[in-house]
Amino acid sequence: MKLSGISSILLNSEIKDSKELFQTVKKMYYIMTSFNPCFWDNVKNNSTYFFRDDINQVLNYCVNNTPTIFLRANKGSELIEKAWIGKVHSIKATQGIVYFSFHIDSRVEIDSEFKRLKKKWCIIKSEIDMSKIIKIE
Repeated sequence: MKLSGISSILLNSEIKDSKELFQTVKKMYYIMTSFNPCFWDNVKNNSTYFFRDDINQVLNYCVNNTPTIFLRANKGSELIEKAWIGKVHSIKATQGIVYFSFHIDSRVEIDSEFKRLKKKWCIIKSEIDMSKIIKIE
């Protein structure tokens, strides 16, 4: 489906039409969390996947080139060890898995509000508040 030049994959979407999708996409970002000590700066080909159950249910679609905050958390303590900002692209969904590639723009320090999310892939319906992100690389 091509909507106003936006490449999207709809996953049980609650969005009714292309105008509603376009307005929502303009004001959203992702937060992706991994407990793998090699993520996000050492992933082969910058490509990986999440299971569909790892994506929050706030919004049920994924859009290429959406701004993304990538978090690496400690598996035992669940504390955030590192954070980056970038974008995801080449999103492909199968029945239970969503494959994607990503590009990291820079390492960042983030405000504590970004650390509260429980799902690995959170879709946030607002713009990133850049005053709460400090670029360190």
